[in-house]
Amino acid sequence: MTIVLRGPLASPNNPAVGPITALLLPNPILGNTEGQGISVEPRVSMNGARYSYVKSSDRKQMSFSWDVVGYGKLVEVQEFFKLYIGDHILLTDFRGDIWDVIFGENPITVTVDTKSDNAGGPRNESGSLTLEFLGVQIA
Repeated sequence: MTIVLRGPLASPNNPAVGPITALLLPNPILGNTEGQGISVEPRVSMNGARYSYVKSSDRKQMSFSWDVVGYGKLVEVQEFFKLYIGDHILLTDFRGDIWDVIFGENPITVTVDTKSDNAGGPRNESGSLTLEFLGVQIA
């Protein structure tokens, strides 16, 4: 099973959807995170009583990480990000769940681990990659 990103989805800001592009990524390493959109807001009334309000949302924050990703895939992710930075995209995760997502606050973290020794030769670089999304599960 892999992670599939398809973009863009039709939205109020982008009603005319152009050609759809798919990005296939291998299974992420263990430790991916999925956080519920819950916040607690403390309030004080005029008579001094304290109250806490809990706000919940269907929107979740997700983070997926990969240890070894080849240079070609890193460039492919970068180009996908440039094309769809402000758009809603469709994410199918490794469990088969389908999400309507946007890129998060710190959407991409790339670290190059091995560099090519050969200046004029083929690029055999690899690195680690982390992608962060905010989204709602639709199926």
